[in-house]
Amino acid sequence: MGARAKLKGTNTPLAERLKQRIAREGPISVAEYMEVCLADARAGYYRTRQPIGAKGDFVTAPEISQIFGELLGLWAVAVWQAMGEPSPMVVAELGPGRGTLMADAMRAYALESGRDLNDANLFTHTMLMRKLVADQNNEPFELPFDCDAA
Repeated sequence: MGARAKLKGTNTPLAERLKQRIAREGPISVAEYMEVCLADARAGYYRTRQPIGAKGDFVTAPEISQIFGELLGLWAVAVWQAMGEPSPMVVAELGPGRGTLMADAMRAYALESGRDLNDANLFTHTMLMRKLVADQNNEPFELPFDCDAA
């Protein structure tokens, strides 16, 4: 039996809410669709399960070893220094999962640079997705920092 045959007639509560929204408001963007599927408070993929790790759907490099994140942190120091050590700065991880990668990178960054990243602006994919959707709809949405200044 093919995938289409298996899914035919599948109507989850989230699918129903999406259908109702589209019927009420018209088409939605892929960004909006993915945001709902991944982050919906009642049925979103990341809100209803722990997908990362040995018992989840996938394992990422930071969950196996801290080396990848530490190397990114050391690279970030080199880039920051090459840029003349600007302040303020933006450090962004999109799709942060448990935050393991960023924690490893920040630890190495702080050790190498002597600078604590507590004054860095950190944000998640959800904030960026909300900004992108707002921009597409000509609606206001303020990030907690100025992207153009970074």
